[in-house]
Amino acid sequence: MTASLERVSVFGLALAATLVVAACDTAVVPTRPSAGASAGGSSIALVNGAVEVGEFEVCKQYSGPAGPPVTINVTVDFDGNGSIEVANSIVLADGQCNVVHTYQQAGSNNGLQIQRVTVTEQVPSGYSASYVITPWVHGSGAGTPIGPTAGNSASGDMTSNPDNGFLVVFTNTANPVTLGDGRFTGGFVLRSGGARITGGLTIHCDLLLSNNLEVNWPDNRFHMTEHLTTVECSDDPNITQAPPNAPLDTLVGVGTGRYNGVPGYTIEFKLVDAGEPGRNDKAALRIFEAANPANVVLNVPLQLLDTGNLQAHYDQPHK
Repeated sequence: MTASLERVSVFGLALAATLVVAACDTAVVPTRPSAGASAGGSSIALVNGAVEVGEFEVCKQYSGPAGPPVTINVTVDFDGNGSIEVANSIVLADGQCNVVHTYQQAGSNNGLQIQRVTVTEQVPSGYSASYVITPWVHGSGAGTPIGPTAGNSASGDMTSNPDNGFLVVFTNTANPVTLGDGRFTGGFVLRSGGARITGGLTIHCDLLLSNNLEVNWPDNRFHMTEHLTTVECSDDPNITQAPPNAPLDTLVGVGTGRYNGVPGYTIEFKLVDAGEPGRNDKAALRIFEAANPANVVLNVPLQLLDTGNLQAHYDQPHK
C-alpha cells in the first residue's frame, strides 16, 4: 500500500513546550486520511502552554492482512530553549493516523527555533518495519516523499518560521518464514450425522517425530502414530490467524495409525486457525483402511468447530 500524500497543517508562532496528541481513527482507510481528518478526538497536554507552534502526523499500516495495534513513542526536543524535551506515546491500529500538536509558552522565543521530532514504533513480533516521511512547507504543500526506509525510528525537523511539518507512515510487513517452522496444537469438537467427534493434536510442519492426533467418536477411537506421511502448511492472506503471530494458518496432512487398536489405517485431515477464540476455526477428517480405501470409518467434511480451539504457532525444537 502507498500512502496518499496529503497536506499536514502547521501553525508557527513561538517554540513549544507542550505536546498534545489528537486521535484520528481512520481504520477503514489504510493510508493517510484526507486533510482535515485531524478534527475531533481527544488530546493530552504534557506541560502547560497556550500557543500552538507545530503539527505533524503519524500513520500506521500493514502491507498484508492487518496485524495487532502498535505503540508509537513520540519525542520532541525544543533545541535552543534549555533542551526542553517532551514525550508521549500513541497506539495505532492498521490504517489509523494521529496528529501531534506542539505548544509553547507565549513569547518564549523568536519563532526560529528548530523542533527535533523522533517517532519510534514498537514493532510487533514477526514483522519488520519501514517508513516514508513526506515533508510539508507552508505555501508549498507536500514535498517529495523520502523512503521507504527500513527501520522503526523516524526523525524530522520543524520550524515555525516558515511553518513546516511532516507526515510519517510506518508500514509493517510479515517476516518471511520457513513453513517447516510452524505447528498446530489444540482440541476440537465436530458434528457429523448426529455423532459427536472429539480430538486433540500437536502437529508440526515437517515429517519428524513428536506429532500426535487422537480422534474419538461413539464406540470408536483413532490414534495416529508419530510419523506423518505428508504435510503441507500454508498462510492464506484472507485468514486472520493471530494472535499469536504464526507463519501459517492452514495445515493439511496425511498420517497412519490405529483404529480401535488395529493398525493399518490412514487419516487425512485439514486444520484452519482463523483467530481467537476459535469460533471461526475449521477442521476436516477422513479415516479409512489403507489396504481397502473404500472402507471409510469416519468422514467429516471441512466445517466450523462445534467447540474448541485450533492454534497455529511458530515451532519449537523437537525430535
